Formats: sequence, structure tokens, C-alpha cells
Amino acid sequence: PLKDSEGNSGGLLGQIEDLSELRAMQAQVEQKQQQLELFLQHSPLAIVQMDEQEHLRQANNLMLKRFGYSEAELNKLSLYQLFSEPGQAARAAKQLQKGGLDSFHASLKDKQGKLHPSEIFVQSLGQGQHLCWIADVSEKAFQQDKFDNLLEHSSLAMAVLTDNGFTRLNPAACAYFGIQDEQQLFGFYPYSEGLNADAEAAAKLKQRLGQLKQDGKALSLVWQHQHGDEVLPCQATYVPMFKGGVLDSVLCIWMDMRAIHQAAAERLEAINLRQAAERQMAEQQQLLQNSQDQLASKAKSLVDTQSKLQSAEQNL
Repeated sequence: PLKDSEGNSGGLLGQIEDLSELRAMQAQVEQKQQQLELFLQHSPLAIVQMDEQEHLRQANNLMLKRFGYSEAELNKLSLYQLFSEPGQAARAAKQLQKGGLDSFHASLKDKQGKLHPSEIFVQSLGQGQHLCWIADVSEKAFQQDKFDNLLEHSSLAMAVLTDNGFTRLNPAACAYFGIQDEQQLFGFYPYSEGLNADAEAAAKLKQRLGQLKQDGKALSLVWQHQHGDEVLPCQATYVPMFKGGVLDSVLCIWMDMRAIHQAAAERLEAINLRQAAERQMAEQQQLLQNSQDQLASKAKSLVDTQSKLQSAEQNL
């Protein structure tokens, strides 16, 4: 109200604020929140929020369904209580203290104790809050198990090569290189001088494998490794293995050709022995022929002598 000097009311002063823009912004925020909630609930990933006490909050439907907990039950748990192995939980907690988790692989257990191979991503939201994505990698784990089983029981010598050298060698590869434990060759490369006859051969193989990494194509060649004093001829095949379109490792396969080389050497020796026997037989036949010729000559001389004797007798 407006008043004069005597205190009498003389009018009113009003102010009008346009809230249309604010209301529109609030509506947009509500719409975005609804879209975000819809996205979280229909996400193919299990998603849950972690509060400052590391308790699980606001899980989406897939998170509740996969692990069999109700929202209230899950709120009483921390992410680490879902880990089946304490060692994995400790490593995850240590990494999370450094900022977050990125593609952390672990086996998580549900309410019934069933294991779920998972890939975990955790990002900070600020103020002690974190958002956690959990991808189900059961199919990947199944395929990895099949690969591990193939590697373990293959009769061919096989190994997995990474940027850090060999990380896996199957029993056949251990037998091929004459070692008792696969860890004896961890950190070695096919082109390590300790696995080749000399530095020149090692450099040549290193160049070929470098070309494989650039081309991304499998490489097959006849090669001769050497470990200690043992010469190891083989048919070597190197197969690049990709993960997410990026070269992750190389599968090394060696077909041991020592038995083939031994068989070839034995065959060559047998051929040489046969040829020697044939030469000896030819020589014997030639000697026999010479003896027969000499005998025939002597027989002819004897006949001639006998004829001369008979002629002499007649003359007498």
C-alpha cells in the first residue's frame, strides 16, 4: 500500500513476475527425469546407485531380477557383498578409491548363491555418490571356458602371446619346448633369441610377426626353433585375436615336425642303403661276369690245347 505523509492510504503498488519460462524449464527437467528413469529401467545393463556409505540404492528392474533381491534387501548391501571372491572385492575397492572401475571382471553371486560372470563399471557422481553398471558376460565366459578347454587338451602345441610375451602355454607346448612349467616361458616371445638358433633368425621372425600385427592376417610358415641344444622344426601358425576391434593377443600354434624330419632322415638313409646295396650287387655281378668270361676263355684255351694234342697224336 502507498500512504501519504499523514498515513492515509493513497493506493497500491504491485509487481507481476512472469513464471512461464521457469515452469517450462521445470517441465523439461521433469521430462528428462522421466526419460532417464525409463532408460534406466529398460537398459540391457543392471544399473544401481551407491551412496556415500557404499550401500546400493535405486536399482533398476534388471538389477533386482538378475540378483533376486527386493529393493529393500538390496539397500542393506554394499557392492562388495555381491562378490563371490574376497580378493576380487578387495581389488575393486582399491581401484574405486582411485576414482572408479572400468571393465572390471568379477564373479558376482545372487541371493541364491548362483554365480554371474560380470563386467563392472563404476563412475563417481560427486559427493560420495557412484553409479554402477553391471554387464552380464556369462556367454563370453562360456566361450572363454571352451577356448581354455581347447587350449588345455589340444594335441597341438599352442600358446597365447600378448604385448608382454607368452601368458599361456598348453601341456603340448611345454612338451614341445621341453619345459616342466609353462611359467618358464612367460614373458618370452616366439622371436626371443632363447627360442631361436641365432640372432639373425630371431630378427627375421620378429619382422614377420610385426607385419602380422599391422595386417591383422594369420601367418603360417615353416620354422625351426631351438631351446637349449634341442632343435625344434615345426609348421608354425600365428592367428591374431581381436577384442572390440583391437588386436588383443596372438594364438600361436606349432605342429612338431621332428617326427616327420626323423622319418624323412630314416627314409633317406634307407634309400642310401638300398642304393649302396644295389651298387654292391652290381659290382658282384660284374665280378661274376668277369669270372665267367675268364672261365670261358680258359675253357676255350683248354679246348684248343686238347685239339692240338689230338692232332699231335694223329700225326704220331
